[in-house]
Amino acid sequence: MQLRARPGPVLRTNLHARAPRQVRQVPQILWGSARSIQGCCPWGLCGRVVASIACGLESAKRSKSRLCSVQAVAVSNAASRQEELETRLAQFREELIGRDIQAYIVPTDDAHMSEVPPDCFARRKFLTGFSGSAGTALVTRHEAKLWTDGRYFIQAKMELSSSWQLMKSGIQGTPDIDDWLIQNLQKGDVVGIDPTVHAALPAVELQSKLQKAGINLRSLQPNLVDQIWKADRSRPTSQVRLHPQHYSGSDTGEKLARVREKMVENEADVFLVTALDEVGYLFNIRGNDVRHTPVVLAFALVDMDGACIFIDEGKLTAEVRRHLENYNIAIYPYTSFDEAVAERAQRGKRVWMDTKRSNYSLFLASGREGPTVTKRSPVAELQARKNRAEIQGMVEAHRRDGAALCSAFAQLERMVNSGELVTEIDVDRAVTAARSTEFGYLDNSFDTIAGYGPNAAIIHYVAQAESASAVGTDSMLLLDSGAQYADGTTDVTRTLKFGMPTHEERMLFTRVLKAHIGLATATFPADVPCFVLDAYARRPLWEVAADYRHGTGHGVGAALAVHEIPPYIGQRFENRDPLQAGMIVSNEPGLYLEGRFGIRIENLMLVVKKAMDKDGRSYLGLRPITVVPIQRNLIDTSLLSNAELSYLNAYHKRVADELTPILLKRGDAEALQLLRRDTAEIQRADSVCWDDIHAREAAGAAVMDDSENDRARMV
Repeated sequence: MQLRARPGPVLRTNLHARAPRQVRQVPQILWGSARSIQGCCPWGLCGRVVASIACGLESAKRSKSRLCSVQAVAVSNAASRQEELETRLAQFREELIGRDIQAYIVPTDDAHMSEVPPDCFARRKFLTGFSGSAGTALVTRHEAKLWTDGRYFIQAKMELSSSWQLMKSGIQGTPDIDDWLIQNLQKGDVVGIDPTVHAALPAVELQSKLQKAGINLRSLQPNLVDQIWKADRSRPTSQVRLHPQHYSGSDTGEKLARVREKMVENEADVFLVTALDEVGYLFNIRGNDVRHTPVVLAFALVDMDGACIFIDEGKLTAEVRRHLENYNIAIYPYTSFDEAVAERAQRGKRVWMDTKRSNYSLFLASGREGPTVTKRSPVAELQARKNRAEIQGMVEAHRRDGAALCSAFAQLERMVNSGELVTEIDVDRAVTAARSTEFGYLDNSFDTIAGYGPNAAIIHYVAQAESASAVGTDSMLLLDSGAQYADGTTDVTRTLKFGMPTHEERMLFTRVLKAHIGLATATFPADVPCFVLDAYARRPLWEVAADYRHGTGHGVGAALAVHEIPPYIGQRFENRDPLQAGMIVSNEPGLYLEGRFGIRIENLMLVVKKAMDKDGRSYLGLRPITVVPIQRNLIDTSLLSNAELSYLNAYHKRVADELTPILLKRGDAEALQLLRRDTAEIQRADSVCWDDIHAREAAGAAVMDDSENDRARMV
């Protein structure tokens, strides 16, 4: 994805002293008399809004003069960028033709199969201009195509130049890359890849399919994109730090011993550790080599009598060197990993490689027949189930994070409703500034997604200073953000409305809330595959013919990567993994109307044991560790069942109980007022809810009174 510089902390009392005031639209000003406005604001702020109209009008006039010039600059920049992308594509085709190949595949991945690679390895983004975290480019002599999933359809359409065709993965009629190549290339044609940036298993499968069609797959190094990307792209050089055992809960020796137990069970002599988060977890080290992810650029090998780390040695402090030496971990240059794998394979060592998370070059180096064991990494299994210390750290980090967000929400609400100019960039700055004052704050855990109005429908939208929208009172703000703390990683999404919500907004928001509660309240057998759980969230949306094009939940590391698999809850039906007690998974259904708005609600959930039947079969459930209020102004309580309303009230009571002492201690009256307002118990005026109506309809009952019919038609 596009990795822009993270805004630095700003003082909450002087937000716009540093915030760019370049916007795409001017916030609407409330018009009318105090009498006509009275009662329209759910937060009792209308008096202040009316009083600030004069100030708001003056602010709008000042910003309007800038608006035309900002738009002109944005158009000029976009045209220049498109021209540059066209030039890159033409240069790349020259490289392709010069090597006598008919097609070349450019994935997102680096040599570690990272979801977001370090900037120096962001080759697909450089070539295509597409900044999403998932996508694969294919260039032939006459065509250029980009495959990506539903999270990025809108974004890719905006970022790709006219020479690129968007291929919508998962949509009926869209072939995958393998099938497209077979359908469009001739026998004897050659498809080129860089084997260091393709996962081993998919590359082996691609080769097999192409070979049957008479098409050759050729490994080419160096990477063809590198031939046209001439900028200085040295590897990251940040120093490595230790992750304390009181946060990790287990020392490196214990983790190595558990890996070796798995190696014995699977008759492996050597295990390859290739994913950056697995190296960090196994050796209890952290770094800053990837934006927003505290990992170091390194590989590792585990033998039965020792271990090796492959890393640029200049990054190791004396403390880290001693730590590694204490556990008999030898240090080798980063670039010598392939050679070390080949040397062990040549000596007849039985190699274990996770072929979904290791690159194809390592597969080729592991012997003529490939690695002996190709199962999932035992390190991935270990780090997915958090121990007591890791869970405690995550819980504490989320409490501090929740308090910070209450402060930021209150500040943003005050500014917007007083007529100040607040952009999506300002939203990012506000939440980052609030978090940066918290104990243990290190960084954000990903680029903040702050989308207002139509931008909120872009699932992984990241605002840019030259085109960021102003946040007003006429639409909703989708805010998906998180932080890296010394003791934990957070990821939370809330959808906010600073004005009076429309009926449609409340209805759709409540639908998403029902979806969130549907998964949050589920009880399920411990051996049920994750994809089965996905339906718990989607059902309330399916009932009104709605859905979302992304997964419902992903794993989250403990002071590590914000995306961790396993676990994964979504519609990948081939994923047979069950949840396990101790895992932490997100719960984030959403709804997106292109060109209008988007809604998402996300909490991180701890998987817990709930019951056991008479045959010894365990049943699991989910417990939220995110403690952030859900804006009650957007909730239509008539759409909630009694059980859903009880859950919401219980969740909000817990949020209030955990955050009130923190905010009282800080003397943050503004945040405390917001917390009390949005966590106050909701009491329904009548006993009729939409679920009652839906149940009658499902049972074939046709008799409803007029009020129930009206409510049903609203949905």
